[in-house]
Amino acid sequence: MILILGAGPAGAAVALGLRRLGYPVTLVSEWRRFAALEGVSIRVLEALRGAGLNHALADAALPSQRQVSWNGQQHAQNIEYLLDRPSFDRGLREDLRLAGVEMIEGRVLTVRSSATGHRVEIEGHDVLVADFLVEARGRSAPALGKGLRGPETVSLLNRWQGTPGSTASAVESLEDGWAWMARRADGQCYWQWTVDVASASLPGKAQLLDYCRQRRHGSEVARAFFGHQPEYDLQLHARSSTAILCPQVCGDNWIRVGDAAMAVDPLSGNGIFQSLSSALQAPTVINTLLRKPQRTALAQRFHQRRVEQLFLRFARIGRDFYADEQRWRDQPFWQARRQWP
Repeated sequence: MILILGAGPAGAAVALGLRRLGYPVTLVSEWRRFAALEGVSIRVLEALRGAGLNHALADAALPSQRQVSWNGQQHAQNIEYLLDRPSFDRGLREDLRLAGVEMIEGRVLTVRSSATGHRVEIEGHDVLVADFLVEARGRSAPALGKGLRGPETVSLLNRWQGTPGSTASAVESLEDGWAWMARRADGQCYWQWTVDVASASLPGKAQLLDYCRQRRHGSEVARAFFGHQPEYDLQLHARSSTAILCPQVCGDNWIRVGDAAMAVDPLSGNGIFQSLSSALQAPTVINTLLRKPQRTALAQRFHQRRVEQLFLRFARIGRDFYADEQRWRDQPFWQARRQWP
């Protein structure tokens, strides 16, 4: 049995690819613990459709012009589609169900791996035994030693219910980081502030929500974007957004894909695309490992090098974006990111 841990875009793409090759697949996942909105480009939608994830795109918002305020200049060059992650995740599960993927909802407690297979303990379920394991739990996947890391970064996602209106998104560079903001037609509002862990003088957890509100209200761009409307059910979720490359992404009977293999800076707004980039090749690699063991070393080397090349490519794109911001080049946040990698 092939067992996949994680039902995000990467895990789902691998599952569908394996089903097309005729493999029985079981997928274990638990629902995301917080609501989020993701901005994606048209190429991300095309990649998702190409992977067979059509139901996941059923609720994709109409395209909107993304306003960009960077290096003191304003422009609206990019079209962005807003994906509501709870709806998107439900669509992923429907695509998987229709493809004949067995799904188990539950939290993974332990994974014990050996040369002969894998034993996975899941909360509320019997122990699963698998011949091959796909690790696709994103940044929450257990680390495999010290890999290549970019500057330590954290993103503070603020979400609240505002007044219904038009769909829009925007990006703004700030002295100590940058912010992505979006609003849906139903009034859901999002403001995500990305800062440097080492230099950011953030208050304690109890004061963090008010501190983010003050910073948001202090931004002329954010005030113009959201307007002076009431904020109901304001919530805060902190998550790491450090660029990380796993030191090993493939073994004889396991493989890592998506953010579990490489997690990159969210600046380009193509997190899902980057996650899919390593996942789309995985079914072919897995098929080679299982059906043509004489080519095991070649398949492992291909996946490892491909993931490394993708990671460095996306990292350099992020570096070039940061280098475009000239006003605060000597500030810790910008100085570290304009020089890496």
